[in-house]
Amino acid sequence: MISFHQETQRLAIGTRESAVVIFDLKTATRWHSLEGHAGPLAAVSFSPNGKLLATYSVDDAQVKFWQMSTGFLGLFGNSAPQCTRTYTVTRSERSISPMNQLEGVKLIWANNTTISLKRDWEVDKSLTLNA
Repeated sequence: MISFHQETQRLAIGTRESAVVIFDLKTATRWHSLEGHAGPLAAVSFSPNGKLLATYSVDDAQVKFWQMSTGFLGLFGNSAPQCTRTYTVTRSERSISPMNQLEGVKLIWANNTTISLKRDWEVDKSLTLNA
């Protein structure tokens, strides 16, 4: 469960320890670590403009949206990303193997405010962020 945003040169990696580690490849450094899920991450995805990161865990059945902040006007400081929205989705009634969680879950952005959660075992769920 990884996502790369070309323009910002950021790489997000979802871990089995419920965190997301974001690397800034421009500076070759670990930029931030995000915590907030109650289980391993199954999917992570940057929005097309790179301003948001969506994360999903099967265990807590939540999609979280993180604002990728870069400080005042992008010039001063490098403030930490903040979780701005959490959606709870239907929890699967059946047991999902770790491999199916990795292969069978995707977050796909339609635009900068709408994303689809695709899980192989059920109908897609579309989530829209209000401005």
